[in-house]
This record gives sequence, structure tokens and C-alpha cells, in this order.
Amino acid sequence: MMMMMFYRRQPSRRAFVESIIATTTITTSITTRARDGVAGLVLNNNNNNNNNDNDNTKSSTSGILLINRRGIAGHSNNNRQQQQQNQQQNNSQNQMETYVGGNRARVIPSHQLTLAQTTNPLLYRKLIRKLMPGVPLSKPGERQTVALEDFMKEFQVLHVNRGAAGGMSSSSPSSSATARGGRGGDERDLLVMSKGAKLVGARKRTARFFSPTFDGSSNSTSVEGGNSDGRGGGGGGGGGGEGGDRQHHSKSMWQKYRFYAFMLGCALSFYAYRESVKETENLEKQNYTTEKEYEIENWSGTKKVVVDTFTQPETTEALEAIVRHASLRGKKIRPVGAALSPNGVAFEKEGMVSLALLDKVLHVDEEKKQVTVQPGARVSDVTEALRKYNLTLQNYASIREQQIGGFTQVGAHGTGAKIPPVDATVVRMKLITPSRGVIELGVKEGEEDKKVIDPTFEAAKVGLGSLGVASEITLQCVDAYQLKEDTFTTTPERIEKNHETWIRSYKHVRYMWIPHTDCVVVVGSNPIDSKKKKSLPGFGTVLSYLTTPNERKQNKYRTKPMIDLLKKLDKESAKKAEQENVGFGELRDLLLRIDPLNVDHVKKVNAAEAEFWKRSHGTRVDWSDQILGFDCGGQQHVLEVAFPCGTLEEKGENLVSSANAGVSHPSSLRKDLLFMRDLRKMIAENNIPAHAPIEQRWTSGSSSIMSPSHGEKDSLHSWVGIIMYLPTQVEAEREEITARFTEYGEQMRDALGDEYLLKTHWAKIELEKNMVRRSKQVERLKTAYGKENFRAFRDLRRKFDPKGVLMNELIEGLFESK
Repeated sequence: MMMMMFYRRQPSRRAFVESIIATTTITTSITTRARDGVAGLVLNNNNNNNNNDNDNTKSSTSGILLINRRGIAGHSNNNRQQQQQNQQQNNSQNQMETYVGGNRARVIPSHQLTLAQTTNPLLYRKLIRKLMPGVPLSKPGERQTVALEDFMKEFQVLHVNRGAAGGMSSSSPSSSATARGGRGGDERDLLVMSKGAKLVGARKRTARFFSPTFDGSSNSTSVEGGNSDGRGGGGGGGGGGEGGDRQHHSKSMWQKYRFYAFMLGCALSFYAYRESVKETENLEKQNYTTEKEYEIENWSGTKKVVVDTFTQPETTEALEAIVRHASLRGKKIRPVGAALSPNGVAFEKEGMVSLALLDKVLHVDEEKKQVTVQPGARVSDVTEALRKYNLTLQNYASIREQQIGGFTQVGAHGTGAKIPPVDATVVRMKLITPSRGVIELGVKEGEEDKKVIDPTFEAAKVGLGSLGVASEITLQCVDAYQLKEDTFTTTPERIEKNHETWIRSYKHVRYMWIPHTDCVVVVGSNPIDSKKKKSLPGFGTVLSYLTTPNERKQNKYRTKPMIDLLKKLDKESAKKAEQENVGFGELRDLLLRIDPLNVDHVKKVNAAEAEFWKRSHGTRVDWSDQILGFDCGGQQHVLEVAFPCGTLEEKGENLVSSANAGVSHPSSLRKDLLFMRDLRKMIAENNIPAHAPIEQRWTSGSSSIMSPSHGEKDSLHSWVGIIMYLPTQVEAEREEITARFTEYGEQMRDALGDEYLLKTHWAKIELEKNMVRRSKQVERLKTAYGKENFRAFRDLRRKFDPKGVLMNELIEGLFESK
């Protein structure tokens, strides 16, 4: 079917464009020829099975050639009236299509298109001349009329490419040669199409690779000025022109080169196979043990996994071979240490590699006060090794059985307002990565005092075992020192009054808030000068020693309030506990076991615990590692968060952030105590059976981008941990406590997370099961750590471990969620 569209006079500008859109879905390519500077239309018909019952018509320089699914429609000055009638009949039936460079493109209404911002004005003038005949063009150097702006609203100019599939120009003297060749290809083609054409073009190019092509130019329909017999231009959509060439199938790209592709694939497969064999042979020579279906449980008994393959290397060479072998096979091997993390951050069912046997202290540099250890070395063993050099670690977490690998990788911290978390004490490390092998990171020689920042090192210090497996870690130590520790109780009101003094006067300080009571336990310690000459004990010291009750009597005195409460609830258990003189932690478990989620019962237990601490005032002196490590109690759920709260140089009244604007907080408190006010209020209002204590500690900032206390060196960060014990071994009761603690944590994050930019400790964060909450969890992490830092860590993980062999569900959910 043939159609003609021609305008003798200037059409209504807007009506003309709307008429095109209403009747056709069109894409136009304007070809600018360097030779004569005349623009032409490039139109290719990809409908090879169309039936064309009409002759190709002569196209004028002002015509638009449209290719219909059923045939070809052209513009002609001779039968304009007939074409207008045909157009009216097919307006609602036929959808017109054109092709630009073989790509189908759709033109949609103007309000759905993006207005082109910049382009070549000369090309636009030629475009208007072709698409809008009769519209007056501006003179060179003048602004184009509104008609050009109307056109720009209807079409989108995407790009100019060179050597595109061409055709011929209706007014170009050289167009005949181009048409006869079928694919002349002009120097510049201005493509005018909608965004969807890009995707269609990509699919077509992929299809052409596997599909046979046609010889000749019959796949394109061009217009040669003055010729209507189709000579050199092909026979149209169905090959109906007199001069049309016969279409011949030729081989596709795949058919031409599939033998070479097959040979290349065989070579690559053989190479991969040989590498796998070599790695397997190398692995078999190493010292390591492997167990199948190995069950492992964390210290608190909250996470358990049966590992398909549990591997324990005895040498660093064996660890490297295991990582290479896993990377080659794409098999997961999550590194694990002492399995102390409450959230099982190291657990992975498919495979785990234990670092427990890589526990050597490799080297102590007395001059630099640095120690180099393997990742499986326990904190207590490293401390003992350093003791003979009169050195110690800068800070300790509560549990000294942690292994150095996990101690640093999850961001353990200890307490001390001027002391950084342990990851900030890492100065060098060796990392075994799946894709890059063994890499060494750290501060270079002579740059210890310079501010040289290595982004990879800053990410790897708290790498969560997902960037690589640490095989060697060097820590900065300090001279060994003794501490004098003071323990006393106070009230929230006195805490708020004296807080600014205590966090400055004590080198190490922590608060233990007892929920549902007005009791707060303060434990502060300062170094003592062990080099001072010790004087002979005076009369007062001797008298105190003679009158101080022994440890058994002290324990009975301090635990009496708890024993009395237990007698009221369970006389037999109380009698047995009194006879065996059980300690504080065991008594607390016996009391909570009776009804761990009953708020009234928990309040009674917390009140008895507060009395225990009031009877425990005192002072002790010991080495720092002995003072800073303490008993955490029995199996438990714990959730610890960190947040910034200014610097020690600032006073409290200057630290209330804009996030607290409009909230009824006294301006004299810094954010750490404001948080505790809000948390205690939330517990009371929601009637939460909060177990004791809620522990609050402090550290300075860390340069590690994934450290929860990431910040400037002199910044101050507070760490707060909530807890619920698991005093029973009945599975149903443990699940009930777990569910209530999960709700407790959600309430805290929802109420306070955004206001205080809370960051959860990596060893205690749990992946949200609900996908909506998980999405919100990830967004909060990105906001708290900074989107740039979060993205940098994720990109580095993908770079070092592209196959994800060091990932598990937790790491994947937090860093790879979309």
C-alpha cells in the first residue's frame, strides 16, 4: 500500500508533528555528507517477507518515506490526493514503522520524551528542511523559529556515529553509488530516535551474530533522485521492484568462526583443568586436616552450623593453597577463629577454614614496640609472650580467649576515651585473597609518623574476613602497666553531673546501668607507677589485711540479697547454692531461669543485682590485661551499637546535635547520656524485660572505614550493649527469649537508630529476615558509615573475591543487597 504526504503551504507547526505521531511510529536518520553538505533520509526495511503490490515511487526532496508492515508508502507529487485518501483509511488500522541503521525505534508523545539540550544547528536546519517542508528557516547566525523547538519536543537526538548503515540522499549526486552498494555508510549519521531503540538495536546485533545475513542491498529501501524503477536500490520489502537483486543467504558470524571459538573454548577448558589439577596436587602436599559434616557452635550457644567441609591448616602455605583451591572451584571457605561472635559472622554451611592451629607469635620488635602474630594466636597467649619484653596491648575486650584474627577483623574495642579500638593498632598485615593471591598491606618503613593513607589497608583492617584471610598481623604495643581499679555505685542523676569529669580523669571507664532501678555501677581505672620504690606496709595496711574477710566470706556477704530472693522462689536451689557458695553469675542465671521474660520478676532480679554491686565497692591493683578482662556471665544474646558523641575538647553543652532539636533534652548533656536517657525511657514505656546490665563504654576514633567508631583520631565514640541471658537449655524457652530479644533490638533501632546514627558491632549484628526491614537496615548502614565508604568496601570485596568464596548469608545480605 502506498501513501503520500506533502504540504504546499506552511502547515500548523504543532498540528503537523501531532499528525505524524498519531499516524506513525517513526524514527528518522539524517545523513550529512561531507561532499556536498546536503542531508538525506536513511531508511532501511527489515521486513523481508512483506508483499509489495505497488511500484516504488519517486520521492521528492521534501518527502518522508515510511515503510509499512504490509508494503512501502512514499510521497509523490503526482498522486498526492490518492495518498491522502489512503492515509485516512489506514489511520486506525496500520502502525507505521521505520528503521534507522537496522534498529527499530518508537516515537512517543512529547510529554514522555526528553528535550535535547545541545546539538549541531546546521544538522537541525537540514532536519527541518526534510521533515517540515515549507517552514521558513532562519538565516545562518540567527535563532531558529519556534517550529524547530516544537520538533525538538517530539524527537530525541541521541548521538552521532560514524560509518553507520547508510542508504542514499534524495538530493545527493553521489547517492546512486551508495544505493547500489546497499551499505554505503556515511561519515556522519544523526540518529533521531527514542530511548527504547538502543535496547532493540542491541538485541538485533546479538541476533545477527547467530543468524544468517543477506547478500545485496535488498534489505534497505532507498530513494534515488529522479529514478522510479528501483535500479540499484533493491526491490523493496518483498523484492517487487524491477531492478531488485535476488537475496542470497550468507553465513552468520557464528557459523563463520564457530570452529575457532570451539578450539579456543577447548584450550581455555584444558588450561582451567590443568590449573585445577596443579592446585589439587599442591593442596595434597600441605599439612592440613579436613572433616566432613563437622558441627560447630558459638560460645553463647546462639548459633550452630553443620559444615560440609571444615578445614584446619597447620602452615601458612597450606592456608594459601586452600584459598587458591577454593577460588578456582568457586567453593566457599569462610575463615573462623574461636567462634566467640554472638551472631556467627564466621559461619558458612558450605565450607569453613579454621585458623586455630596458626597460633604462633612470630616476632617481637622491642625497639618499635610491635608484635607480629598469626591469626589464630589468642589474646591471652600474645599477652603472656609480650610480658617478658615488658610490653602489652593498648586495649582489651572483655574476653581474652579471642583470637587475633577475629579480634581485629570484627572491630573489638575495649574502653578508654583516649584509646582507639584494636583495629587502629594494626600497622601491617598479610592478606590471602582469592583473586590477587598474597598481598601485604600497612604502614611502610619510615612513614609511621606521616599521615600516609592506604585506602585498601584502611578497608582491610576491619574486613570481616570477606576481603581475604589474614595470615599475619602486626600490632602496635605499649609499655606494660598496672592499673588501680575503683568500683562503686551511683545514680543516673550523679552520672549526668559527674560524667564529663570521669571520662577525662579515668584512662579506662565503663558504666553498667541496671534497668528498672536507679543504680549505675561505675568501674574506672588508672595506671600506677610500678617503678616507685615500695615502702614497708604501715599499721593501717596490716590492720586492713587482718580484718578483711577471706574470699569465701566476701562472696557470701555480697550475694546475700540474691540468695534471699532465691529462697523465696526456689528453696531447694537456694539451699544448694548457699552450700556450694556459688558466684554472682551462676546465681543470676538461677534467678532468671524461673521466669526470664516476666517483667515483674526481672525487676526483682535486677534489684537484687543492684544490691550485690552496692556491697562490692572497692579497689584492686593488677596488670592491665587482668583488670580490663572480666567475666561476661553465662550464655546470652547481646546487641551492641556505637555512635559518635563529639570530642573530649568540647564541653557537653556544645554537643547536642541538630537531630535533637525540639526534643526536651537538657543542653548540658552530650549525646552518650542523652542516648541512655532515651533508652531507659523506651524500656520503661514498652515494659521490656531488660536483663542487667546495659554496659556503656567509650573509645576514640579509628581510621578503618568499616570500624563502628570510624572518625578522626581525637573523636569520641560511645558503645552501648543490651543483653538477655539464656539461663535454660529447654529449646522452646530459648526460642521464646530469642524472639523477645529480637523485638527488643528492633525497638531500640527504630526509636533511636536514625537520630543517633547507630552502628551495630560487626560481631553482634543480625541480618533482618523481613526483606522490607533488611532494605531499611542496609540503608541505615550506608547512612551511618557514609555511602562512599560503604561503596568502596563493597567494590574492594568484589575485586579481591569476585566469586564470593569468602562470603556467607550475613555478608552477602548486608553488602550485596539491591
